[in-house]
Amino acid sequence: MTMRGPNLFIVGAPKAGTTSLYHYLADDARIFFPQIKEPHFFLSAPSRVDIDKETYVGLYTSGQHAAYRGDASPFYLWDPQAAAKIRRWEPEAKAIILLRDPIARAYSHYWMNVVSGVQRRTFLSALVEDMSSKVKGFKISHLYVECGQYAEQVKRYMDEFGMSNVLILESSELLEKPDAIMSQIYEFLGLALERGIVASELYNQALVPRNGMARILLNAERTRAVVKRIVPERIKLSLRPVVFSSRVPPIDDKAARLLQTIFRPEVARLREITGRKLQSLTERW
Repeated sequence: MTMRGPNLFIVGAPKAGTTSLYHYLADDARIFFPQIKEPHFFLSAPSRVDIDKETYVGLYTSGQHAAYRGDASPFYLWDPQAAAKIRRWEPEAKAIILLRDPIARAYSHYWMNVVSGVQRRTFLSALVEDMSSKVKGFKISHLYVECGQYAEQVKRYMDEFGMSNVLILESSELLEKPDAIMSQIYEFLGLALERGIVASELYNQALVPRNGMARILLNAERTRAVVKRIVPERIKLSLRPVVFSSRVPPIDDKAARLLQTIFRPEVARLREITGRKLQSLTERW
């Protein structure tokens, strides 16, 4: 039997709810996702990850029975070549795009990097530094701004697959009315929405260190390496509420004004391309 790879792609945006949607859909036996949520197989150089075709297809060995086999790699939306590569792989693939207020997305992305220990600058300084980076790419630069420049990114998928195979969602709606959005997704997939599909728990939320000691430990590379290696996952999960808080501080005014200047024309262009109001992208500005 010829092995079948993915035919459903959650392509982004990063920090816009892709992890939550991945978990919701993975609960359905008709939709298979590998344990590796983000293979990022279709990224182009210099972002290309070290995974060959045989290994990639092998991720789907136990999902051959499923109606859909999914890949939830959120940087596919940003990557300028990913849409075309996916189409060459599977011309009838379906793509789901989650869009979030690009300023909130960038700020959440920043805090994710702070918690992981790879970012120590203030948000404004981090933005300026990353925008001036000459080399852009997944795990090469942070892409705080680039991952929120949705207009041309969305257009690429619309051009490659047509609107019948692309579903554009606002991440705020997945949070506020998950049942309605899940119904929309299942209609898009041509599947009946069965009972027991729960879309309530949030995954991969932005977190901040609760105190100075937590921040010091996060910035100590050796400490983070030791914790990752020897502390069991269940203990790390139980300690997370002690070390981190989900109460992210207000965004710096200067950073917010800078991002509004960048993103306002971008969102206007996106609305023209999609013919949708997408109010949640700017309603908190």
